[in-house]
Amino acid sequence: GFACINIGDATRTVGGAFMLYANHARLLSSLIEIGFSALPLILWRKATNAPNKFMGSGMLPAGAYVTLEHEYILIVRKGPKREFDSDREKQNRRESALFWEERNTWVSDIWFDLTGTSQTLANDKVRSRSAAFPFGLPYRLINMFSVKNDIVMDPFLGTGTTMAAAMATGRNCLGFEINPGFQDQLL
Repeated sequence: GFACINIGDATRTVGGAFMLYANHARLLSSLIEIGFSALPLILWRKATNAPNKFMGSGMLPAGAYVTLEHEYILIVRKGPKREFDSDREKQNRRESALFWEERNTWVSDIWFDLTGTSQTLANDKVRSRSAAFPFGLPYRLINMFSVKNDIVMDPFLGTGTTMAAAMATGRNCLGFEINPGFQDQLL
């Protein structure tokens, strides 16, 4: 099966030096190490609304740093390419096909057209552990990498965006969340 993982890099001060912490590269290396095959990834450009979005000294040469306005969507597969052998499987695959316009937009390695989403959570502690993304992100990925009636698994259920997208696409879904603060936050 496929795993699609939305992850952003971060900047940190490590050992007194400001540097990039390449979360996506570290995670991808670990996934390959445990037997996943890496497929082409997607850069999701999440435009920021902050007027002072620069980091560092900003206007002074050799003092500004590039802002992180994108996240990675790592796409990995475990096992061989999926085969659709029976007539029923082939028919289900055809019924799960993308529309021409969807294919032309979605099957690109850079997504500009999905904006970040605001999040209203009652619990501030839950908010600090949340990683909100728009409904369109899992909706696209589920349509691209599964067929109707497949099972979509979300190991970080949160507010249930991926589960809602799975239901909207005619897939079965299973989600796990260890933070009890999200219990009252589901969509």
